[in-house]
Amino acid sequence: ERGEWSVPYNGRPGIADLENYGYLPSDLYGTSVAWVQELAWADEAMANLATGLGQAEQAAYFADLSTTWQNQYDPAVGFFHARLSDGSFSSTFSEDTWTDEYDEGDAWQYLWPSPWEPQALADTLGGTDTALARLATFFDEAEALGVVDLPPPTYWHGNEPDLHTAWLAAL
Repeated sequence: ERGEWSVPYNGRPGIADLENYGYLPSDLYGTSVAWVQELAWADEAMANLATGLGQAEQAAYFADLSTTWQNQYDPAVGFFHARLSDGSFSSTFSEDTWTDEYDEGDAWQYLWPSPWEPQALADTLGGTDTALARLATFFDEAEALGVVDLPPPTYWHGNEPDLHTAWLAAL
């Protein structure tokens, strides 16, 4: 709830829908998983800025929005996945194909959305041991593939969604 203050969202898609659903529905927005993850990261930064400026109400608002990345985790497939406006997850899924729910990446590359709260990510993925095992698979498969035609289906240092994942090994 924004109270008496307002924020212009230049360039941000669907803030009202993000507030309403807790995610951007894939039947309303393309690359919905990518958008939600990127907006959550930006909202974490905004929460920190607001805290530093002594704006507690705004800090709380953005801190709440920074957790929306969790709302697209689909335990049935074990990945962050397109969610529809009725709350259900899309019936189509591929973990290693670039689909419209992601942007220049696949489900593996978008499995690591929240470096600012790694324990919350680990908990979402099933616990620290599970998260570390999946992280090891992510890197092991990339190493096994070696140099491949781009894009690779696992770790890809040439693109933003997974550049930070090596630091998650500190879980």
